[in-house]
Amino acid sequence: MQQRSPVQIAQLYGSVASAVVGGVVAAYAVAESRVDDFSFSDDGLTSVVITPQWAGATAAVVATVGVALLHRWGRGGLASVFAAVGALVIALPAFVPVSASISVTLNAMGAGTFLAAAAYPTKSHRAAQIALALGVTATTLYFGAADL
Repeated sequence: MQQRSPVQIAQLYGSVASAVVGGVVAAYAVAESRVDDFSFSDDGLTSVVITPQWAGATAAVVATVGVALLHRWGRGGLASVFAAVGALVIALPAFVPVSASISVTLNAMGAGTFLAAAAYPTKSHRAAQIALALGVTATTLYFGAADL
């Protein structure tokens, strides 16, 4: 039996590993950004913008647009830029003082960008697509245990 080189192993399992990690990080960022104190949002618009549903929908829309752009431009290096920008946007509320409603939206936008970067390598690998879905689903279901 022929031994596989490290490059072949990375090609086989790299997209699966990046997909599951990307799915976990994106879903965790969306779930972690929830706001438990709704008392400061008396007007209707602000109370909508701080819900977990808003964060999930925003992340999904940003991820969809990001995947479409990555597939249109067809450059793998651009996915790395998307991942870096997504991580920076997720971390931005920790360094810049922003209100809770804006931080929820920023986390969602960063998570969507990060998720698009994680989804790009899965375009031709069914196992990586499954890994991405499992990463998002597992984090969503077991967020309480992961948060401990």
